[in-house]
Amino acid sequence: MSSILKLFRVLFFYALYFLLCMVAVVTVLQGWPVGGQMLFAFGLPIVLVWWQEKRRSRKVEAKVLAAESTNTRVTQSEPVARVSAQEKRIERERERTREANATQSSSTAPPKPPKQDYAEIVRAGQSAAPALSAIAKRYENPRPT
Repeated sequence: MSSILKLFRVLFFYALYFLLCMVAVVTVLQGWPVGGQMLFAFGLPIVLVWWQEKRRSRKVEAKVLAAESTNTRVTQSEPVARVSAQEKRIERERERTREANATQSSSTAPPKPPKQDYAEIVRAGQSAAPALSAIAKRYENPRPT
């Protein structure tokens, strides 16, 4: 079953790469000789599928080895990595910054916009209306008759 799936996978990707190479030949490689176009369209998909399957087999082997190593691991005391003074200082600074941000965000709520007095705005508009209408009449263009 595994070999059948591999065969289908190889054929699928070969066909896909072949179509992509044919698109490249038709659009970009018109100046190439016919032999070069054929070699590109048929040879490059072979190389790409071979490279893809090689990478895939390496990944599968690495997964198998990793799974085996975790299953057969003997419990040994692993050396604990020592933390340098520089890393400790950086971690202390980060912790201080986190605490400062937490206290700052909890103590200061976002400011609310002031409430507007709409009656005041209406009164101001009504008091300015005569002056504005006088200015508008002064600059009004007389229409030609």
